[in-house]
Amino acid sequence: MASTTATIKHRFQTAKANRTDVDVSATRWNDSEVMAGGSTGGLCVRDASQTDGWGLVDAVATGQLLVSAGVGTLPTWSASPTLSGHLLFSPDNTYDLGASGATRPRTGYFGTSITIGTNPANVGHVRLGNEAFIAFKTAGGTDIAGMYFTNSNWLVVGDTNVTLTKLAAGAAGFHLGSSPKSCYPAGDNDHSFGTPSLRWSSGYFGTSVSIGTNPATTGAIRLANNQSISVRNGANTADIAILNMDGSNGIYMMSPSGLAFTNPTFSAGWNVQTSNAANSAFYPSLDNQSDLAGSANRARNIYAGTSIVNTGYYEGTEMTAPAAPAADKGRLYFEDNGSGKTRLMVIFNTGAAQQIAIQP
Repeated sequence: MASTTATIKHRFQTAKANRTDVDVSATRWNDSEVMAGGSTGGLCVRDASQTDGWGLVDAVATGQLLVSAGVGTLPTWSASPTLSGHLLFSPDNTYDLGASGATRPRTGYFGTSITIGTNPANVGHVRLGNEAFIAFKTAGGTDIAGMYFTNSNWLVVGDTNVTLTKLAAGAAGFHLGSSPKSCYPAGDNDHSFGTPSLRWSSGYFGTSVSIGTNPATTGAIRLANNQSISVRNGANTADIAILNMDGSNGIYMMSPSGLAFTNPTFSAGWNVQTSNAANSAFYPSLDNQSDLAGSANRARNIYAGTSIVNTGYYEGTEMTAPAAPAADKGRLYFEDNGSGKTRLMVIFNTGAAQQIAIQP
């Protein structure tokens, strides 16, 4: 504000005639004038409230700017002035706002965007030109490109080895590695790709997918022991393990309580051929090495449409005579004849049984 202690005074006044060779005059308005009062660096301004019509804007602090509040008001010094227009620099790209580590602004607040570089983007909050990048300083003092956009329009995140970390304090993140090239979580088994409601469309892998602890080291899908491949049932009420290997190296289809093809010693396996209806088959991989069912795990019925071909022998066990079959059918069985001898019998739909052969 204007100071009342500063005033403009006439240096000299005389009743004699004006002289041009010395600083004297007969008229006070022709005299030289000086400013009195105030501090060095003060600013003289027009102030109609003062006796002589002038005042002094005094007591300026380091770093302050003189700010006008408009016509008819006195200017003031301010350490945080408000601009009512653009802040422009000329020539272009020559001057700085602050200096690194010396005279830096504290905080910048922007309402729309920050634009950097030549030919930057026209939209967005941070607008960069092509091939511009955001860099970071490592703990060792090395600059790395954390994110940049290539001339081929690829968005690249990370430099050689960069960690992508959640903002939550103490939360683990993801690593992008260059040796080997990989993307992996900072903590084991605590991150997911996608969610049940936010899924990836497709996954493409060149070599394999490994699941579980100590999975197989070969193959396209590599599972650990005693893991299963499961599907959801049609009613969406339960999961069905369609393929599993147990702790004894038994391979099961439809879970251990369902259909099982188990081979603990891996000496032989079973093949299912379904290339076409005429040639569909279910057969062991090695000849005469595998059994179909067992003495304690028997199949209930076997249905054959044409024939059962056997190049060996048929073996049966004595049993109580079965019930009569339906019409046009017969049932073969072995029984004791009541005297300790085994005989081969057939029973027809009428209930009549006929002996075919008896133990000598």
